Amino acid sequence: IDFDVYVKANSFDQALIGNWAHAWHPSTEQAQFQAAHGRTFREEQYILRQRGNGPFQSILLPRTKGTQHSVTVSQDISATVITNSTGETVLRSSSYAFRSSARTVVATFGSQTASAFGVSVSGGPAEVVVQPDQVVLTAHGSSGERRIVLPFAIRLASGLRYQNGILVMSYSGGQPLTLTVRSQ
Repeated sequence: IDFDVYVKANSFDQALIGNWAHAWHPSTEQAQFQAAHGRTFREEQYILRQRGNGPFQSILLPRTKGTQHSVTVSQDISATVITNSTGETVLRSSSYAFRSSARTVVATFGSQTASAFGVSVSGGPAEVVVQPDQVVLTAHGSSGERRIVLPFAIRLASGLRYQNGILVMSYSGGQPLTLTVRSQ
């Protein structure tokens, strides 16, 4: 693969990208690799080292080796927005969101509310995946109610209820809980 690196930082002292590679292995293992991958053995590794005086965020955008991709990375006060031909990704410190023609995903890593593309989730770590015919809700982390706002109504399933127009998912903790429900 090839990749592009984007770094967001208020203060930045140094960044280094290095790499190494080798093409040696015993002949038996080289033959096994050739048979499995259709090419000669070569191992490569890239090393990214960053040093700064405060927090920073690194974004690695992989792509097929030797190709270019059309991607736009922009920054506003609270989010990094990555746009390409397949969709739009919004990265925040406590959440992420993605939208394409086939689905919308909104997730939060903690108790903070995550909102994007007409979908909102709060109350604890959770992910909402909206597809044309269904919605997949996943809660994990600490127990509690996850509150979800969707741009349309769904058919209720066990563990779900509406409260003042907000979808509420009860989660008792432990293993992640995933509910798949149909759009109305």
